[in-house]
Formats: sequence, structure tokens, C-alpha cells
Amino acid sequence: MLEVIGQPGCEPFVVAIVLMLALLMIEVLSAALGLGVSDAVEHLLPDALVDPAVEADVAPNNLGRALGWLHIGKVPLLMILVCFLTSFGLVGWVGQSLMYGISGHLLPAGLASPLAFLASLPPTRWAAGILVRLMPKDETSAVSLAGFVGATARVSLGDATIDRPAGAVLSDRHGQRHNIRVIPDVPGDTLSQDEHVLLVAQVKGALFRAIPVPNSALIDKE
Repeated sequence: MLEVIGQPGCEPFVVAIVLMLALLMIEVLSAALGLGVSDAVEHLLPDALVDPAVEADVAPNNLGRALGWLHIGKVPLLMILVCFLTSFGLVGWVGQSLMYGISGHLLPAGLASPLAFLASLPPTRWAAGILVRLMPKDETSAVSLAGFVGATARVSLGDATIDRPAGAVLSDRHGQRHNIRVIPDVPGDTLSQDEHVLLVAQVKGALFRAIPVPNSALIDKE
């Protein structure tokens, strides 16, 4: 199997494995140092790629179903990507090795890559499902997101403007922590990092409109 690694047709799978190792190292180091790289990446991405889970009053769409099938939204996105790159690299490498052993030739990369992509999705889902079961549940809850309106949260990542949400964290009545995103309720205002805010309306999913807490006595315990 090792003899096919450097041959034309196997480059996408070698790159995938190398990239997987780099991302895995970044994820492990960020977790150890408390840098929150996964959160930072997720807050830069569109809502559908980060929070495809269907909330109580929101109908699912096809993209949401596909992403939910891969457990995106339940596991940090970087870890999902690590699972995918591992599956893609190994499936492609093994497939090309089998092809080489049978015919003495490798499939062109342009043909092998889409085949490996499709074949790598089930093992990616399987690996992500294991991570869902292994991950701590301290940031999950059966509480409806709509019930967070009227609660206070702390802006935890970046400054929020009307067109650029920032990450925030709140604790529900059970003491469970939830990661949400906030934008100011008034266009032109800014919600600064580490500022405590009052959630006044749900925009969609985990995105809320918020105002600065008018009275420190309203701040919920985190």
C-alpha cells in the first residue's frame, strides 16, 4: 500500500491526511490552552454550517437535514472536518491501493476523488456519532431556545454589530451552559466582548437580539 502514496492519482488523499494531522494538532492545542479556536471558526461561518439542528418551531430544509445527518451542530466543526479528512484520505488511499494491486494502475485523481468523497461520508457520520456520545453534555439542554428571551448572557467572542454577530454564553435555569450568538437590538449600537446583555428577541436558531443589561441585579449566574 505504501508504494502508491507518491504516485499521481494519490495526491488528494495524501494532502487530506496531512491537513487532518495539522487540524488535529490545532484542535488539541487550542483545547489545552483554552483558546477556543473551534468557536472562533464557527462564528465566522454561515448559520447553516454551524447550527443546522432544527429547533422546535423551525421547519428543516434539505441542507439542514444533510448537515444534521453528519452531526454538524452537535460536534465542533473542526472535529467533523478531522473525521472527514481522515475518512477521505484513508478511503482514497485504500481504494487506489486495491486498484493498483488489481490492474497495476491508479485511477486519475479527478475520478478517484469524487468516488472517495461519497464513500467517506458514512464513516465520517459514524466517527462523529462516537464523538457526540463522548463529548460532555454540559452545553446541551432540552430547553427551547425561544425560552432564552428575557435571560442575560455574556458576550464571549468579539464585538457584536447589527451585521456581524458575536458569540455569547448563558446558563439556563438548570445551570447548563449554552453557546449562542447576539446582535444589538438597535442598529448602530455595539455589544462589546465581556459585556453582559439582555436577550430581547430571537432572530432565528441560536441568534438573538440583545441590549446592554440595564441593571446589574438582572445578571444571571453563569
